[in-house]
Amino acid sequence: YTLAHLLLKGQGGVRRDVGSAIGWFERSAGTGHKDAPFDLALLYLNGSLIPKDNRKALYWLHQAADAGNSEAHYYLAQIYKASDVEQAVIWLKQAAEAGHQMASKDLKAWCEDMPIACEGSSSSDN
Repeated sequence: YTLAHLLLKGQGGVRRDVGSAIGWFERSAGTGHKDAPFDLALLYLNGSLIPKDNRKALYWLHQAADAGNSEAHYYLAQIYKASDVEQAVIWLKQAAEAGHQMASKDLKAWCEDMPIACEGSSSSDN
C-alpha cells in the first residue's frame, strides 16, 4: 500500500508510475486493506491520473465499504442520494455509526427533510 502511494506520487526516490501504483493498490485491496480500494475509487472518480470510470469507482467504493472504510460509506450515500434515497440513508447510517462526523450531521438533516426515507432503514439492510 505504501509503495502504491510512492509510485503514484513519485516520492521517496521512486519514479512516478501510475499503472504500477494501480496494480499495488489492487494487490493491497485483495489482502483486505480498507483504504486501498477507497484510494482506487477516488482515482477512478477523479479521472485526472487515469481515465474516469464511474463503474469501477462504484465497484471499489463497495469494496472499501465492505472492508469497513467509513469514508466509502459516506461517498456511497452521496452517490445513491440521487437515485435511491433509502439506500443512501443506509450507507449514511453506516458511516455515522463508524464515527464519520459529516455523515452524522448529514443524517440528521436528511431525516428531518425526508423522514419517510429514514423510517424503515437499518444499517444491516445493504
